[in-house]
Amino acid sequence: MRFYHVLAITGCWAAIGVFAGCAAEPVTDSGATKPGATGCIPVSCADQQAECGKVLDGCGTTTVCGTCPEGMSCGAGGPNLCGVGTCSPKTCEDLGAECGLVPDGCGDVLDCGSCPAGTACGATVAHRCASPVGGDAGSGAGGAGGASGNGGTSGAGGAGDAGGSGSAGGTGGTGNAGGGVAPTQGPRVGMWVSPWVLGMLSPDGWVDAIHRVSYATSHPNRAVVVLGICGAATQTTTQCMMDKPASVPDAPNIEYFIDYATPIMDAIEADGGIDVILDVEVMQAHVSDVMRAVMTKYGGYQSVVGFSPDWEWVYGDPDKIAKIPGWVDELHQYKPGTELHLISWMSDAFGSYRSDDLSFGYDGQGVGGMQALLSYYQGWSDAFAPYRRGWYWGYASDWPWLEAECQTAEGIRNVQDAFLALNPDAMLLLASEHPFFHGGILDRLPTQPMWQ
Repeated sequence: MRFYHVLAITGCWAAIGVFAGCAAEPVTDSGATKPGATGCIPVSCADQQAECGKVLDGCGTTTVCGTCPEGMSCGAGGPNLCGVGTCSPKTCEDLGAECGLVPDGCGDVLDCGSCPAGTACGATVAHRCASPVGGDAGSGAGGAGGASGNGGTSGAGGAGDAGGSGSAGGTGGTGNAGGGVAPTQGPRVGMWVSPWVLGMLSPDGWVDAIHRVSYATSHPNRAVVVLGICGAATQTTTQCMMDKPASVPDAPNIEYFIDYATPIMDAIEADGGIDVILDVEVMQAHVSDVMRAVMTKYGGYQSVVGFSPDWEWVYGDPDKIAKIPGWVDELHQYKPGTELHLISWMSDAFGSYRSDDLSFGYDGQGVGGMQALLSYYQGWSDAFAPYRRGWYWGYASDWPWLEAECQTAEGIRNVQDAFLALNPDAMLLLASEHPFFHGGILDRLPTQPMWQ
């Protein structure tokens, strides 16, 4: 996922100075360039269904898409679309943007500036300046950690680790009761929560928000969250928002930070109505090492159904495609039936291996409108059918046009229903970015299921 480290609207990120890469291509087997590569395939005006004005090409520059006929103006028919009347462009202030290139919602691109030394654009919220890692934990006392039960791993039945002490009054992890995960049937709807925003809501606040996103559809579904546990702290290091389990040895390029994750996991476990996929940005660590730490810590929770090594951030395993089957086997040693969730914006990113133990999530962003977004999703769904597929939406890069769609709970429902019309068994995940916190989506979400 591209969150704190993304200039999400440009499609190319550079939150830490040593990084630069391309990150917002449509689904294509020809391959948009991965972060760290030397080239970038630009997204054309036609790809974005843009008729006029300037658009970002996904490679850090703009493309001019033409002018409108006499009597029409750019943006009056929608972002970069000709129409009768006028369009009122957004300012950087309107969009809550402090830095980076941002579409104005009509037909131009705003330059919202750069960040002061020591901060980065998108470090905690897209297009806002901040340090790449979080601040103090606060002064609240942590809750006591609970001991886990026996049977922590498949077959072995060994003693589990003690639960970590909770931050801000959270309790320790519950024990693994043994057994595996039964595949979820039907749609799953919820959120992707970046590790860098775990402290922005209370644990119960996150539970409430995830449920409310799942309510915003006409289709009964299972609430789900892809919960960021470990995030990219540097070019080499992943930083996990949890205490290190006592039985887990130190491993290269893994650090442990404030335990924001355990109180949220405890609240989800107590709720009993949300599935959790544990998300990690591995960097130069090894997937097996990060999996061991995270699954030892949380594999015993009944709510945990999956583990996701965010694909574009897997640097420490250069032969990662070949390792996918082995990682599935390792994951099932911690908890049988757990799905390995793979995320990219390129349909050829994972090679040819397919399995019912896998799910495939599309996290492309920076497209020109709802129809373009749906066409990309259709392509992704076709590429990975009949296996489990998912879609991440609500990125800051799409907000200039998506804002009009999400003014009410009914509008949010209509967006999610449009995805489910293409794939009734999809997993839909609203990103924890600017539109969610500052664009009003959180406040507009329904408090009761809209399928009733």
